[in-house]
Amino acid sequence: MRSMTGFGRGECEIEGTHVGVEISAVNSKKQCDVRCSLPREISALDPMIKQAVQRSLSRGTVSVSVSYELSPEARGATVKIDSELAIRLVQQLQALATATGADPTVSISDLLALPGVVSEVLGASSETVKVPLMQALSLALAQLREMQTREGN
Repeated sequence: MRSMTGFGRGECEIEGTHVGVEISAVNSKKQCDVRCSLPREISALDPMIKQAVQRSLSRGTVSVSVSYELSPEARGATVKIDSELAIRLVQQLQALATATGADPTVSISDLLALPGVVSEVLGASSETVKVPLMQALSLALAQLREMQTREGN
């Protein structure tokens, strides 16, 4: 016999990208109701997580919390700097400074603060995190099922 209540934690690191998953389940008369708490940039993985949990558990209210840290290489791949836009903005800012008599100096930090110069490549984090996330989830589910079995006995 297995209880519906339990907790599990799993961690996985692949190529410097670290993912942690915490999962908790409580009794519920419903079928398996899964609620995920994910960082916005990997929210596309929500359906995949829910399917994996529902394949493993049949009932209960299940909460899944995911945290991650990308490797330095992966972090660099998720950021895009629009150099052409930055060059056009510098030219326009210098023209404006000349026209108004303001200081024409534009620093890198000034440019980085302007909308559109730096952006996140959508989906890059999700793809990088997918494999370690699923491994960490598998470990968390195994720990949860083990706790449920102990509690059921």
